[in-house]
Amino acid sequence: MTRPLRVLSYNVHGCVGGDRRLDPGRVAEVIAEARPDIVALQELDVGRSRSGGIDQAHHIAAALEMTSVFHPAMHVAEEKYGDAILTALPMRTVRTGGLPSVGEPRGAIWCEIEAGGRSLFVFNTHLGVLRRQRRQQVATLLGEDWLGNAACAGRDLIVMGDFNSIPSSPAFARLASRLQLARRPDGRLAGPTFPARLPLLRLDHIFLSGRLRCLDVEVLRTPLARIASDHLPLLARLEIVGEAGGEAGGEAGGGGGGGRGWGRRRLRAAGGPRPPAVAVMSLAVRPCAVRPRRSAPAPDAGARAGCSGHGSRRRPIPRSPRRGACRGGDRRGRSASPRGR
Repeated sequence: MTRPLRVLSYNVHGCVGGDRRLDPGRVAEVIAEARPDIVALQELDVGRSRSGGIDQAHHIAAALEMTSVFHPAMHVAEEKYGDAILTALPMRTVRTGGLPSVGEPRGAIWCEIEAGGRSLFVFNTHLGVLRRQRRQQVATLLGEDWLGNAACAGRDLIVMGDFNSIPSSPAFARLASRLQLARRPDGRLAGPTFPARLPLLRLDHIFLSGRLRCLDVEVLRTPLARIASDHLPLLARLEIVGEAGGEAGGEAGGGGGGGRGWGRRRLRAAGGPRPPAVAVMSLAVRPCAVRPRRSAPAPDAGARAGCSGHGSRRRPIPRSPRRGACRGGDRRGRSASPRGR
């Protein structure tokens, strides 16, 4: 019997938690507890002085024994800020690029990932905070460069991210008209994801297309998740339905398997129209499972030595100095520098 494919979307707020502490290791622990096969992260810092100059995408991926594809929506000198897709499955980059933006730059990532013997197109994005801007960005995402590309026709698609859009918004409605929203088994929506300590708004979503079916979706509200970022992670368990009506062969990750063994396979040659030849590269992925930590330390525990509890093979994540309080923030208390929704 196959296992569900576990996918997770998480706005990590530059790894700064509700206690204003910069801690990439804490974010990695939250993700490891969920045992995902594919992870979409938003608001990552790479080489930024405010985050100690580390590559957050690389360090979180290393702690989880995954590879990552990072796209800097903002790139100033050596400092980068953007989004990433992480997985231990065979993955290649199809396209990365920016979206129409005013103020804080926004972007998207498109990767091809092999899961359970099936090729999936996985998208990760982070939309703007202004309604008009989000509508333009959604129109671009649905256009021929992204989801409207001929290569996506009839394919299995997973679209994740922080859409900054509640279900009643025009941007959400347009996406939902083209894609299937991941819902609970009873048809209800997943819970709110923002703000993490007292979630009120559903801003993070997972959309599907093709032969993917959502078995369950939930917002992770562990004590550690409530303090590690200003958003809560959104986890969905998906079933990959075979072409003949049954499930696809091979393990689909999740459970205790975590996708072990998929790393030995290479991506199949995709038939039909090819995706646009933009930023295409092959990534070597070694077989490994995401293991949960043995025990969940209290959120206010002292300094942690890396991503503790993930097993002896986990790589420690360097700690950076604490960040001071944000100044000149917006209505949600964030700084005027790119750390938006």
